[in-house]
Amino acid sequence: MDSGPKGPRSGKWIVEVLRTVVREKPGTALVRAAFGASLLVVGRHLTGRPAIVRTGPVTLAAIRHVGCPVAVVPHH
Repeated sequence: MDSGPKGPRSGKWIVEVLRTVVREKPGTALVRAAFGASLLVVGRHLTGRPAIVRTGPVTLAAIRHVGCPVAVVPHH
């Protein structure tokens, strides 16, 4: 098995997913957890009305305060 890092040119990615339970506000916890990350991916609920785009407070906190790119992915 090849143990070297993978990237977009190799067609394979290595993604680390961490699951953590904390007792703090969600926005604060997400910003703290994203420290040192290369990319933060967050979901956004669709409102049911396509003309209205709404970004919630947790996603806004991430966009404003993390030190890496943030990808906001809509989902149902």
